[in-house]
Amino acid sequence: MNKAPATAWVDYGPDEPAMQAYFREGEQRALSLPNRGPVHFTKDGRLHPDILASFSHYGFYVLEGLIELAELKDIETDVLDILDRLPEKKGALMDTQGRPALAVDCTGPTLFWS
Repeated sequence: MNKAPATAWVDYGPDEPAMQAYFREGEQRALSLPNRGPVHFTKDGRLHPDILASFSHYGFYVLEGLIELAELKDIETDVLDILDRLPEKKGALMDTQGRPALAVDCTGPTLFWS
């Protein structure tokens, strides 16, 4: 485990440099927004109005430091394990290592391919 999951790679052809620049610029713009910080509350225990106002204005708010690094690593490990155990392809019963794919024996819908 602790390996990067296989990711979908998109080839933008001759537009690849422009797309990568677009992604970098968008990331920089997002990081420059004043819609992030630690969670804080009012005296009566409600989410602070500054956070609510920022969320309302930008459509999202980044709560920094809300989850400890150890917990984030635990979540990452679990997600990578799930990704590693997904069916090899749509309709497959096995994962890429030949093991029964995660939740392949479930009767309810558990995985939606998009």
